[in-house]
Order: sequence, then C-alpha cells, then structure tokens
Amino acid sequence: MSPRRSSRWIEVLALLLVVAASALLNFSNLDFPLGYHADEPGKVAFVAEGRQNFYHPILLLQLARLGCALVGAVNAADIALVGRVVSALSGVALVLVIFVLARRQLSPLAAVAPAAVIGLSPIVTVHAHYFKEDMLLTLAVALALLAGVRAEARPTPGRLVGLGVALGLAVSSKYVGALLAPLLLTRAALAVRRGGGPPLAAAGLSLGLSVAVFSLVNYPMFFAPGTFRAGLGFELHHITTGHGSLVISPLEWGFAFHLLYSLLPGLTLPVALLALAALAAHLLGWRRVSSEDRLWVLTALLFYFSAELSPTKPPPDFMRYMLPVVPSLALLAVGGVGRAVRAQRGLGWLGGLALAGAVGWSAVTSVRLVAGMSQDTRAVAARWLDEKGEPWKGERFTPAAEPMLSVAVVDPEAERRAGTRYLVASSFMYETLSLVCNPGPCSEQPRLYYEGYRRLFRYPYVEIRPIYRSFAFSNPVIRVVDLRGRPAL
Repeated sequence: MSPRRSSRWIEVLALLLVVAASALLNFSNLDFPLGYHADEPGKVAFVAEGRQNFYHPILLLQLARLGCALVGAVNAADIALVGRVVSALSGVALVLVIFVLARRQLSPLAAVAPAAVIGLSPIVTVHAHYFKEDMLLTLAVALALLAGVRAEARPTPGRLVGLGVALGLAVSSKYVGALLAPLLLTRAALAVRRGGGPPLAAAGLSLGLSVAVFSLVNYPMFFAPGTFRAGLGFELHHITTGHGSLVISPLEWGFAFHLLYSLLPGLTLPVALLALAALAAHLLGWRRVSSEDRLWVLTALLFYFSAELSPTKPPPDFMRYMLPVVPSLALLAVGGVGRAVRAQRGLGWLGGLALAGAVGWSAVTSVRLVAGMSQDTRAVAARWLDEKGEPWKGERFTPAAEPMLSVAVVDPEAERRAGTRYLVASSFMYETLSLVCNPGPCSEQPRLYYEGYRRLFRYPYVEIRPIYRSFAFSNPVIRVVDLRGRPAL
C-alpha cells in the first residue's frame, strides 16, 4: 500500500473511531424514566396529541412525530425514547458537520480533532440524551455555518439556496437561531458584491428561502395564529424578564456566569482554556485573522452574549444555552493549537500532546457522566424510601410521583403532625437558590425559598449523592429530611 493511501486509511479510521465513540456515548442509557427532565412530559403530550404551544418552533416535534410514525411508538415512554433518539442522532451528525467545516482549514487527520472535541465533550454527550431542542439547534447552527462559508467562498445560486435552507432549519429548531441570519446573509451579500453580482438579490433569495422553510416546518401556525403569537410572545417575555421570579443579572456576575457555570464544566477546563486562548488571540490580532476564523469568533460571541445578557438562566441546566457556542469554540481550540505549533517549530509534539490530553479529559468525563445516568440518584432515593415504608413528600427533581414545587415553603412541624415522616429535597432546587441568594441579592420569592431550605436543613437528613457528579438534568443530590428528628439550633 502506498504511503498516501495508507495515510488516507488512517484518516478515515480516525474519523470513524470518533463517530463510533460519539454514537456509543449518545445512545447509552437513553431509557431513563420520563420526568427526570422536567420538559420532556410536555413534549411527549404534544407529540401524542398532535398539538403545540409554540414556546419553541416545532422542528423537534415534527421529527419526533415522523419517528413515532415509522416505529409505531404510541405510549409515553416510547415517544420520549424516539425524541431522545432524535437528539442522539443530532449529536452524531454534529461530529460529521464539524469535521467538514474543519476540513476547509486543516488536513483530514487534523480535522478529526475538532470533531473529537465536539463528539466527546460532556455538554454534547449528556444533552444528546434529552428530548429537548438544544442538540437539534446546535446541529442546525453548524449546518448554517457550513452553508455560510460555502456561499461566501463561491456565492453560486445553489449555495445561496443551501444557505437559505440551513437558516430556515436553524430558526425552526429554536427561535434564537435567527441570530445567525444577519451575520451570514451580510457575509454572503458582500461576497456577491465582490464578484460583481447584486448583493441585495442574493441576500433576498436566501432570506426568502429561510422564511419558506420555517413556514413549511411550522405550518400549524397558519391554522392557529393566536397560539403561535402567544407562544412567541411568551418566549420573548421569558428571555427579557427572567425565569419567573428568578433573575440572574449579567452585571452581578461580570458577564461571566455562563463561562463559570456552563462552558467550564460543559467543555471541561482544558478544552475551554484552549478555546478561550485562541479566541483572545484572534481578537488581539483581528487584522491577521482569516475570514472563517473571524466567523467562528463572531458566532461564539453572538451566542454567548445573547444568553449572558438575558436574565433568564433557568435551573438546573444553565449550560444548555451555551450549546450553540460549542461548534465555534471547538474549531477555535484546535485551530489555536495548530497556529501555536506552526509559530514554534519543533514543538509539534507538545501541541499534539496538549490537545490529546484535553480531548482525553473530556472523553473520560463524558464516559463517567453517561455511565452515572444508569444509577440516577432519584432511583436510589426511591428504593431507600420504599425500604423505609414511611409517608413522605417530595419536590420537583425528586422521585415523587406527584411532586410539589418546593418543600421549602412547607411547614415541617405541620407536616410531621399530619403524619409525614420525610420531606425530600433536590439540589436542582436548593443549590440554585444558594448560588443566587447567598450572598448576593435576590428578589423576595427566591429569598423566601432560600431561607425555607435553610430552616428545613436544620433537621437531620440523609444525603444521596451521585456516583460521579450532578450534571444538567441528571443525578441531583437528594436530601431526605427526617421530620421526627430534632432540628439543630
């Protein structure tokens, strides 16, 4: 076999290995109970009943309906599984799209690296398990970036059509996908003008097609325009005012909330540092940065600050709002290592070692998180409570079949007199309030809940912790509070 053909086989095998690892992680432990993710039961009902509230566009629901029709899924658990499979497939497809994007700048073997960063990152592998829009949005964002750079490089009518279709799918996956349209359409129009063509006509073609795709995917809005307007209005209000009474201001966190609580744990520290270093270097040397690298930087900043500026950061899974940032950061991280190696000849081995170590760290973290989903703390707590056989009540994100919103507002002594032995609390509730209200200022209702948890946890409790750690909507720390115990002073 010739050296060239041998090299080609190595590149193909490396990509297949990353795709297989991504698929293995994404499809492992998809059968967790319905209700662990708070939004899944509503989506299951929408699919089963053929309706929607348009709080989000309905591409995910439409794909889930198609999947259910193909496999004959009718009960709630099967519908949820089909929806999770859509997300898992989106995660695997994302790996391939990132490889194609990276291949425009890197050799085939080097382009496998950002694909591995994406496919093995905890933020992707865990969210690929949920019947939720975020993974589909991330895939659509990557497809739109690919269509955008292709249209900019050679703005033929076919590529402008592709850009319009990709933008339509991005907006149909989640409304925030519309943020890409001004950026990508402007770049495509400027490319057309440089070639002597009509820039407005080109942008209009892509924009018109994106509207057509959105209308086709979301066609029920034409039969229920009031529902569509109400859903879109709700989401806009939600984005601008906060999640109920829980408001997390970007100013109080120095615009670093999502950096600290989403990107660092979601990408892992080594990958995040590589990406941030590359982003900072590009900003400092902007005039020398390639057009595509500028696009990665602008896209990362666009989606980061759109989420960071909003006071809406719903617990427990803040980090899902950072998923659209991840494709650009993966490309920046690997590209940054490559440029550093080229600048310091003879240190290629060191750059490769650093990148391999960062990806390995992510992979190990993902494996441990996904493995832990088979032993979720809520299942462990349910078995413990069944063995005790005593009356108990629980809040959201506990094993309670009919959970109350929060045990923090319950009078423990009144519950004890009524015969309740245990109150069960979830870290997905009390840790968020501790994060926001201790020591920072928070509004009256969150402060009320925060103080309620402090009073409740003066009673003795058993703490059930995950085998690894809590992440997104999986494996909260469960506290089983014994009301017959004496509260600490």
